[in-house]
Amino acid sequence: MHTGGYQPVIVLLGGGHAAGKSTTARAIKDELLSVLPEGSAEVRIVDMSEYADQAGSSIDTSQFISSKSTAITVSKRGKGKDGNDVEDEHNYPILKPSRFNFQKLKIDLNECIKKAKEPPMPLSSSPSKAASTSGSTSGSTFGSTSLATASACSSSSSSSSSSSQPQQIIIVHGLYALYDKELRDMAQIKVFIDSDADTRLIRWIKRDVLGTKSNTLEEVINTYLLGARIEMSDYIVPTKEFADIVMPRGAEPNAVRLVIDGILLHKGEKLTSISAHRQSFSDSHLRPSRFFEKERFDVQKNKFYQLN
Repeated sequence: MHTGGYQPVIVLLGGGHAAGKSTTARAIKDELLSVLPEGSAEVRIVDMSEYADQAGSSIDTSQFISSKSTAITVSKRGKGKDGNDVEDEHNYPILKPSRFNFQKLKIDLNECIKKAKEPPMPLSSSPSKAASTSGSTSGSTFGSTSLATASACSSSSSSSSSSSQPQQIIIVHGLYALYDKELRDMAQIKVFIDSDADTRLIRWIKRDVLGTKSNTLEEVINTYLLGARIEMSDYIVPTKEFADIVMPRGAEPNAVRLVIDGILLHKGEKLTSISAHRQSFSDSHLRPSRFFEKERFDVQKNKFYQLN
């Protein structure tokens, strides 16, 4: 007898600054919602920046001193007690994984897993609560600022029957999505989004300077040269070895669909049903369907694919 729901499928998307992690997460979500039967899955996106010390941003560029000149000036000089310029390495914070609250993220994810395994609520109990959860939508986003874990994860466990209960697919993206071992052990699929440094810096400038205008060009340059570049080489790049899939160019259609293949294999459906879902989008000319029909995800191959 079925006593609970399907265990959520957790996908981790790690990678460097402005590598395309959030774009990939949205692309995976949109693809899943278009492929899977309506109501069969609830896709949630978790932005790790919401678990950082600087809420809403993975790096606080205000910590990095900017000169008042119009030119891009990278200076490691600060003000001494006498008001004169002195060399001060401590003016620039060392960017480390410790600025992220991994423990809270793991607690929130574990709560979602626990809620998903609970038996479905009987039809006769608490109709008002059932009505309050029916308004939830697929693909919602949660984090430290918006996650009341019990309410965010309860919509799937309070469905009227196990057959109609949607399975949760949780996509966690962030600089250190692959850093913590316990977090990696919780995930079914681990992806590293790779890109060369020049491309990432250009994307960063286009996003924060030309797009949202949240930072000046000098702030972004100083943050990159004095913090993010070192952080990338010391802490983020080493997590690449833990990935099942490496995306060298971000959210490309074939790379996204390879992740979808892995999610479908982990999703609580029969293989025949999975094949039927695949058929609905296998005709795309962007998808090398013959190749992927022969190749399988790391569950069977026990290795990752590097897409070149």
